[in-house]
Amino acid sequence: MAFLAALGVHLALVALLFVSLDWKSKPEELPVQAELYSSLPAEAPAAPTPPAAVPPAPPAPPTPARPDPTPEPEAEIALAKKKAEEKKKAEEKRLAEEKKKAEEKKKAEEKKKAEEKKKADEKKKAEEKRLADKKDAADQAKAKAQADALRRAELARLGLDPKAKPDATGKDIKTQSGVVGGAERGQRAGRLPGYADAIRARILARIRFEPSRAPENPEAVYRVRQDAQGKITQITLQKSSGNPGWDDAVGRAIAASSPLPLSKDGTVEPELLLGFRPRDER
Repeated sequence: MAFLAALGVHLALVALLFVSLDWKSKPEELPVQAELYSSLPAEAPAAPTPPAAVPPAPPAPPTPARPDPTPEPEAEIALAKKKAEEKKKAEEKRLAEEKKKAEEKKKAEEKKKAEEKKKADEKKKAEEKRLADKKDAADQAKAKAQADALRRAELARLGLDPKAKPDATGKDIKTQSGVVGGAERGQRAGRLPGYADAIRARILARIRFEPSRAPENPEAVYRVRQDAQGKITQITLQKSSGNPGWDDAVGRAIAASSPLPLSKDGTVEPELLLGFRPRDER
């Protein structure tokens, strides 16, 4: 019921609104007035008709902008191809620059490593040389002491004073060639000093070695045994020079010198102690 009542009220309001609008839309009726004349008034001359105004010509419509001509398919393809090539070249250039930078960085790192390795090697070589020099000095001192001991023992066996000169006369004919070696190369205990010189000259002539390969001029000492005909029966490295190349060159030269020269009276020294250095005169 409330719904129907509300609907009725709304319909009444709409009807009332429609009536009010229709009433306002009608024109108001004005009162009519009339004048009475005894005679008709004289007609006034007709006013001249003004010339009709010529309307202005309408403005010309604006010319529409012509659209850009559509590029032909071939031109579009060429343009796209050009852009692709430019992009490709730019990418290749970028990659080349990156590769160049990477290579330069790698070279710099390799150079740094090489310099560090070189310094380490030089330090290592210097230390090895110091130790080798120390060892060589000790070996030389030991070899000299051994040579001195052998010489003194040989001179004592011959009944000679240990301070005797090389041309001193001994009682044992077998030792007249003397003992050669160590720091006393060239000194002989016996009466035939030319015998040892002949042996050294024979061996030196057969040494094949470049002295520059051993700038320290180290000494290699060999103990050599021979039979009565001078044929070498045993070669022993008594003291290494510290340079394997020089040691080997001297050992091969001694072996190649067999048989060794005999003394003037046809005898030999059964055992010799021979020392050689790279800068010895040959």
